[in-house]
Amino acid sequence: MSKTILSRFPLLLFTFLLLFSANSYAVIGLPENTARYGMALGSAQIDIDEPDGGSPQASSTVPINLIVTDWLVSGSRYWLELFHVKNSYQASETIVGQNIRHTTLRAYIQKNLKVSPKFSPWLGAGLTVSQTRYSTRHTEASDGYLLQKLDDRSSNTLGFVINAVVDWEVKRNWFAGLKADQTFNFGNNLNARGAAMYFLYLY
Repeated sequence: MSKTILSRFPLLLFTFLLLFSANSYAVIGLPENTARYGMALGSAQIDIDEPDGGSPQASSTVPINLIVTDWLVSGSRYWLELFHVKNSYQASETIVGQNIRHTTLRAYIQKNLKVSPKFSPWLGAGLTVSQTRYSTRHTEASDGYLLQKLDDRSSNTLGFVINAVVDWEVKRNWFAGLKADQTFNFGNNLNARGAAMYFLYLY
């Protein structure tokens, strides 16, 4: 039971923060309807720190990426992001091949940099919490024969994340943008970097 709750922790926390954001305007003194909700599509490279062999690397499309953002005080905002990715890593004699299922929640505080009237990027930093399942772990010879089969494993990690974001209003209440991020997890698990295009709606 506790493992089930822990594996769903990023999703549960994201839901809680989403509900909080929808009712927090009066608390921080902002007018209503300032939150933006959206989705992103991009790619990520996830580097695994493998305890039983060489560390594999692979890039993957991130098809599910949910975003919530809202103003905090003048020139700053929070940015919440939840994504889930599946990926496969090729095995060799020294590299442990495996499949991963990775769910991550990121929470940033972003600062707006007004470079010019038409270019106003955001720079952010925050924390990330993730749950990763590693399955079908094995090594294999150059001719494809199995050398060693390893047990499945899972990890729950906390990390530090930075990002850069720029967006534009494309029509009333609709925004499009680009983002890039880098994650540094505490402990020896995995690190990730990625880029994506996203769309937000001013609710």
